[in-house]
Amino acid sequence: MFSQYLSQSALKGSVKDLMTPGLAVEFIQPWYTPLTTTPSTTGIAVGGIGSAFTVTPAGTTPVMHFLPGIQVRGEKNGDLKLNDFYFKEAIQGSPLMVENVPQVYELLSFFPLVDIKGNALVPQGLSASEIAILLDSATKKGDLYAANEERLNRWHIEWSRRTEAMLASNNRSPRFQKLWLIDFFDGLVGETPERQGSLTAAWGEEQEILGQEGYNPELMEYTALYPVSATEYVSKKTVKIRKVQFSPVLPGNERMSSLPVNTTVFQLENSTNKTREITIVQMQGNICGYNVVKDRHGVQDSSFVLQPNAKFPQAACYGQVQSDGRHTIGIEFYTKKFLSESDCAGRMAIAATWNPGVIAQASTKPMFYKQDEASVLKGALLSGRVGKSWVKNVYSGRETMAGALCVTIELPPNTSARVQFSMALDFPLIRINGLSSVKKYTEFYPDPDRRIKPMLSEFIEAVPRFESAISSNYNRLVPEHSGKNFKTLAINTLSFLAEATVWDKEDRFLVRECADYPFFNSLDVYFYGSFSLLALLPRLDGCVMRSFADAVLAVNPQIRRHNSYVNLPYADLPDPKLEGQRGIRGAVIHDLGSPFDAAPDAYDWHNVKEWKDLAPKFVLMVIRHYQMTGDISVLSYCRDAIYASMEYLEKLVEPGQVFPLTHGTDDTFDNLASHGISVYCSSLWIAGLRAAAKIAETLGDGERAAHWNNWANDAQKAFHEVLWNEKEGYFLFYVSKTQGVNEDVFADALVADTYLRLLGLEPIMDSKKAKRALAKIYNTNYKKNSPLIGAANLVHKDGSPLDEFNFQAHDVWIGIQYSLATAMYMHGMKKEADDLLEACFRNLYREARIPFAAPEGFNGSCRLHTGKIITKTLLSDLKKTGALLEDCRISPDLPRNLNKFEREFKSICAKHRVKAAELFALLHGTALKYTAGKYFRPGMVFAVAKAMS
Repeated sequence: MFSQYLSQSALKGSVKDLMTPGLAVEFIQPWYTPLTTTPSTTGIAVGGIGSAFTVTPAGTTPVMHFLPGIQVRGEKNGDLKLNDFYFKEAIQGSPLMVENVPQVYELLSFFPLVDIKGNALVPQGLSASEIAILLDSATKKGDLYAANEERLNRWHIEWSRRTEAMLASNNRSPRFQKLWLIDFFDGLVGETPERQGSLTAAWGEEQEILGQEGYNPELMEYTALYPVSATEYVSKKTVKIRKVQFSPVLPGNERMSSLPVNTTVFQLENSTNKTREITIVQMQGNICGYNVVKDRHGVQDSSFVLQPNAKFPQAACYGQVQSDGRHTIGIEFYTKKFLSESDCAGRMAIAATWNPGVIAQASTKPMFYKQDEASVLKGALLSGRVGKSWVKNVYSGRETMAGALCVTIELPPNTSARVQFSMALDFPLIRINGLSSVKKYTEFYPDPDRRIKPMLSEFIEAVPRFESAISSNYNRLVPEHSGKNFKTLAINTLSFLAEATVWDKEDRFLVRECADYPFFNSLDVYFYGSFSLLALLPRLDGCVMRSFADAVLAVNPQIRRHNSYVNLPYADLPDPKLEGQRGIRGAVIHDLGSPFDAAPDAYDWHNVKEWKDLAPKFVLMVIRHYQMTGDISVLSYCRDAIYASMEYLEKLVEPGQVFPLTHGTDDTFDNLASHGISVYCSSLWIAGLRAAAKIAETLGDGERAAHWNNWANDAQKAFHEVLWNEKEGYFLFYVSKTQGVNEDVFADALVADTYLRLLGLEPIMDSKKAKRALAKIYNTNYKKNSPLIGAANLVHKDGSPLDEFNFQAHDVWIGIQYSLATAMYMHGMKKEADDLLEACFRNLYREARIPFAAPEGFNGSCRLHTGKIITKTLLSDLKKTGALLEDCRISPDLPRNLNKFEREFKSICAKHRVKAAELFALLHGTALKYTAGKYFRPGMVFAVAKAMS
């Protein structure tokens, strides 16, 4: 299943390797500790867009993403469990075994069974093994059922489906005698397993899950290519188990991509010479009615914790035959009355589906106390079934509840079968301060009380079609010749859209910038990252453009302060730009809100009304949408906003200038100050003029088109005259009458030109000059400054780094690497582009091992200082050996293998009495750090795909 599609993935390996943290570490800066982004907390998004949860290669589910733009975790590791599966394998006919002798005798005291002679079936005082032997023997001596039939009918014993079938066919074989006994003892008796345990890896603190041994991660082989992952459970001489997880996110298919559903298919193959039975149990807590609380008070991030809030949780079993003939049983979870403020206001469901030819026994236990999960699971694995009854004792309606699905498959020798487990999380409410709505899928299923089963059924029946179509659907997003690493890098980036998005039935599409800074559709970042949305669901990019247009034309009179003055309303301001009106007609906003404030421009650190990159980016994205979709209605809708935004920026152009000059941090590089005519903002101004002119021309406004084209011509001429360094072959960072000339080399100097070329508009420079500039960036920002990592944002013209604490200058932003690679492919620099992309793949997939959580960037320019285990003499010796550069940065030649490091630095470690492993970790933790995990900007990888083709 999905084997052809997954064969194209470069993300594969043992779960142990994939879950072991890499050499890169999170960048904890003096003013901010980022949300955890490690192999244990990140993974593939499972579920529909806006209703997903994260699944790691180990099978753990550390984070949910069903609430608007935020991530939700359990209060402690392991609390959150979705798609939680367990298994048992037994040879059919194996001896019985007994669990919990006291409970066996207690059950028999209420329901005394007799043997065929009418005596007590199980005499007092026997051990577990003695009871098991006695029961095994009893099943082979006459009709044990007939001896107890009247009693069993009187007691209303709940029979499994296979026992019922045998009763109906008058089958009284020894096999039947054993099966009805197993049913009777309801989890206390079963056939002896050959193996059993959790199908989640034994990892970290969770060596056991609900009392069951976790699977050996060295024997789990994982492969993933969004939206599919597969796990092979390696085992010799037993049934082969393969788990495939799939979400319905498909290019161009908005309906299915919006559904809050997912499926896990188990493929079972018995190549042995004995009939075997495989039991698979899914345990699921009922989280309907639960609430979510912020766990880092006063911090602008998206970290929240799920808290139980049970109020008469309920569940109901159901069964149906699919239109394709497959059988389904399931459990629908809800709550009798959830509080109006509940975050999990809705329903959820789990279901199991199998083919008619499969010999399957399926059962459901819809309700039991969550604290009893371990004992319920133990009984289900032993008996191969679950009963619907539960011991309530005193039930107040405030207890947390759970349910279980159990499927037992009979596999004769040399046969195979598959069973499909599906899940739906129907929590449709979108409630943000200033916004109340419901999710997109409610447009297709409007009835909240009757949608979850038909929605799940639609998906169950669609999975076989998806399986046959998925390769062609996703392969068209990247060039055929692109290779496994690039294909994996690109397609896995789409996982971000599922977990970071608010998508409502009015087609409001909000995607957060990242987990640490959860602003929706941050325009400066969306400019890069939205290439992924255009690749997946292009129409929705047009919806975002319309939302931006509305915000650009809106007025919000609220006066706000910025930077460190946000919370100082009466302090004296050193600069008037530190205060301003929130919404001004024509001033392009930073974002479309945040999870805490739905109004546009929730970002208040800078006064973006002064930013010079936002208006050109908005105009470029509007024309981009038209060029890539042909939808002229978006141009028409955005016309007034485009005109207003360009006119607003025109007013910021000082007399005698052709550019809106920069005065500090006036763009997306909000910690890199530029002044006067800057390469980034000035090139974007030219590109914005060209794009605006093209839009005006397309809409029949020749006069305005001529005005902007003429301005672009003048600005383009000045751009080259002022910023181009002919001798060195690159564009200066900025030139200012007051601040002088800054000769530093800026990595993203060509993004505006690249955008124009992608759109078939007149470029800013000829290819010869572009190639020289790209070569300069490649050699200085990358090879000289941060080899193996990528091109740093800003470096001195000799490739040396800027001031040690200018972190944003040192950062290797992944989206910028894709911007550079796009340009390089355009200008025939394939070797350099391939090299940059390989660095991105290596950093994400091997060094950091967070492939589905691409950060904003990596930083390889941090210095090692004295402290911890580092003394002045050790620092000096590390420089002498070449482990450190002269400025105390870590050498790129430092061994990346611990054994090799121990051999090379054995004498130094002995001399300074430090442990080699500790020094190794400290050096590499300094050498490569990553910032702002789970970031949107890397979506520009799909611009690379366009340039490749």
